[in-house]
Amino acid sequence: MNRIINIIGRENRICELAIRRLRDKCAVFEKKYNLSSDDFYDFWQQGKMEDETELFEWKALIEGIDEWKQTREELKKLATA
Repeated sequence: MNRIINIIGRENRICELAIRRLRDKCAVFEKKYNLSSDDFYDFWQQGKMEDETELFEWKALIEGIDEWKQTREELKKLATA
């Protein structure tokens, strides 16, 4: 059982690192466009942003953060099961 808990802990640290790195990359876009990632994503969903290649990258980074957060939540469920 300890081995499983250790593996879950390691995977959780990987999630945290991935989220931190993706947020750092989002921060570059936030500074460049003077816009929070949340606001950008809302505008994107409403079709209010241009179809620029780097904006697709920003969108993908935000979605990547969401996926890693979901993975982290699933790991928490496993750890408490």
